[in-house]
Amino acid sequence: MTHSFSFDILKVEVIYLLCMQNHCILLKNQF
Repeated sequence: MTHSFSFDILKVEVIYLLCMQNHCILLKNQF
């Protein structure tokens, strides 16, 4: 249970980082 919980947190962090990178790329493309 603890292992899967930590895995979910890692997954959320990875998705968050990917979204931030995509957001930065979009901003660079706009300007």
